[in-house]
Amino acid sequence: MTVLTVLFLFSCTQKENSELIKPDPANIKVVGQSEAEMTSPPLVPKPVGNREATKLIVNMEIVEKEGQMADGVTYIYWTYGGTVPGSFIRTRIGDEVEFHLKNHPDNKLPHNIDLHAVTGPGGGAASSFVAPGHEIVFSFKVLNEGLYVYHCATAPVGMHIANGMYGLILVEPAGGLPKVDKEYYIMQGDFYTQGENGESGLQSFDMKKAIKEQPEYVVFNGSVGALAGDKAITANVGERVRLYVGNGGPNLVSSFHVIGEIFDNVHVEGGTLINKDVQTTLIPAGGSAIVDFKVDVPGTFIIVDHSIFRTFNKGSLGMLKVSGDENKILYSGKQQEGIYNPEGSAIQSMPSDNGKAETKKAANITERIAMGKQAYMRTCFACHQAEGQGLPNAFPPLAGSDYLNADVERAIDIVLHGKTGEITVNGKKYNSVMTKQELSDEEIANVLTYVYSSWSNSKKTVAGSSSAKVLVTAGDYFPLYGKDSITVHVSNLLVDVHPVTNIRFLEHVQKNKRWRKSKLKSLYGDENYLVEWPNDTTLPFMTDSTSPVTNISWFAAKAYCECRGERLPTVDEWEYIAMANQDMPDARALKTFNQYILDWYEKPRTNTKKVGSTFQNYWGVYDMHGLVWEWTMDFNSVMISGESRKDVTNDPLLFCGSGSEGANDLMNYAAFMRYAFRGSLKAKYSIQNLGFRCVKDTLITK
Repeated sequence: MTVLTVLFLFSCTQKENSELIKPDPANIKVVGQSEAEMTSPPLVPKPVGNREATKLIVNMEIVEKEGQMADGVTYIYWTYGGTVPGSFIRTRIGDEVEFHLKNHPDNKLPHNIDLHAVTGPGGGAASSFVAPGHEIVFSFKVLNEGLYVYHCATAPVGMHIANGMYGLILVEPAGGLPKVDKEYYIMQGDFYTQGENGESGLQSFDMKKAIKEQPEYVVFNGSVGALAGDKAITANVGERVRLYVGNGGPNLVSSFHVIGEIFDNVHVEGGTLINKDVQTTLIPAGGSAIVDFKVDVPGTFIIVDHSIFRTFNKGSLGMLKVSGDENKILYSGKQQEGIYNPEGSAIQSMPSDNGKAETKKAANITERIAMGKQAYMRTCFACHQAEGQGLPNAFPPLAGSDYLNADVERAIDIVLHGKTGEITVNGKKYNSVMTKQELSDEEIANVLTYVYSSWSNSKKTVAGSSSAKVLVTAGDYFPLYGKDSITVHVSNLLVDVHPVTNIRFLEHVQKNKRWRKSKLKSLYGDENYLVEWPNDTTLPFMTDSTSPVTNISWFAAKAYCECRGERLPTVDEWEYIAMANQDMPDARALKTFNQYILDWYEKPRTNTKKVGSTFQNYWGVYDMHGLVWEWTMDFNSVMISGESRKDVTNDPLLFCGSGSEGANDLMNYAAFMRYAFRGSLKAKYSIQNLGFRCVKDTLITK
């Protein structure tokens, strides 16, 4: 062997060894500081390229909001950044991330975040438990390359994930990933609605289906059709496409496949191991994969979960539309866009003579309006238009219509039987035909309620506030939580019939200046205290004086009650009163009762309703569930840190496992979530969905 050959081999070996040696990510120094670019699916931030490791500021807001699950179907999503999945986060190895997690004031529940890219307790969950209207800041250093899932870990963990609380964080290597032409963000999730697939209206989460792992919807990016039609992702012939794919679960594994394509490279489970020439890749719940491929021919390529009934019957169908010149050598067939669409995304069935299914009844006015809007868009939109403006000289307006608002019974009769002939609306004459509508009585009620509640039309008046009290007689009961199976005794109490209203608290601060927002010491309330009041003694514009007062600290609520010679109820007293439904003092064993409470937890801004909007329970008390959370005297007698998957409480049986091992009734998630909410509070917190009522000890027995 020549000297030249030896030197050549030595230099090659030395080069290979040097490439294998990488710096310890923990010791990578950061340079400067920047704010992370955050994108909504299916978009991703720009690549990190050759930038140095840096201090990266991530701002993430949690939003609970209503969105479309499918045509005619809506759902209350719990989101990071307002979308499902949450905002895409892009980092590089060695970055130091300063994470700002903000829980929107309109939200009902505390939340947190577990980032699988984090090395630390709970993936950050233990440090990020945050109440509505507050912000938590924590930091971590990214030590491992790959694509990682993040999700909420507040109990019940499965419920938070099932409502859409998941997303992806990418950790690129130094120098970044190899360059491609297009990059997209896709995440699969399974959703568990009370109604069957395709059942219209606002759907609520169904815990029983979730536990049985029987979803009604399995979708990409949070809804049926999120990646189809005009929302399809795109590329040009000859381009290389990279897909960052995650599976939020909470239950199902994804068999990810693009029909008509082969993945050139697959980062197995989102890590650094790369597999070649893959047809379908498995992505576990809470896992991910990075796939890339070159598109060689034009057409619409269908993206599916190859557990194929999910795709064509539950919604996991997307589209990649590729433009460019055909290549008959590579593919000679004729590509047809939407070839799989005829089977549809809802459950298919053969025609039958069973007739129209019975319309679901709305549980409350909010649900009736939502269902009415869906009916309006199906039956009224073409003639009367989206905003009720009608069509000039053809169909009269419904918006601000004097004819409509003058006679409700007449409006019902027209919908039932139709109308022919001339009418005058807002001074203009119309002579057209309104055909009889094939709607059930419930659908007519829904659509007219929606119309009357919209576009400056008349509104239904709800009964106002009452300062009356009712007697709740003494009794013993088993609390939901606690390591000792002992009964709790509650003595006779006089209890406010309704939560304290805006007008009653206004009267209080007019007399007690120390509790005005400008006078309040920071020790007794945070910056959200009466935040919507324009000044000390004026209620917010458009706020009903008989809706419950919120954004009140525990100190202020306690002082209000004490000024009346009363007090806040204890947790045990509140739970004792709240376990009653309309007919019995303890309805906790009824699934329908717990489901009613869980449904309320998913509805936004119920605090704006008037008191008395919900049912009167066995004791004669209104609004224990359905309006606002309520302060208790000893709200923090049970403390949790927000990492619900391990023992972190004073009571070792309370919040371990899935967060309910210490519960006497393991299925009573409704009550558990109240304890979790209370555990997120501090006495100075003022939250938009948190009010209070007062009680008084009494010797009265009947």
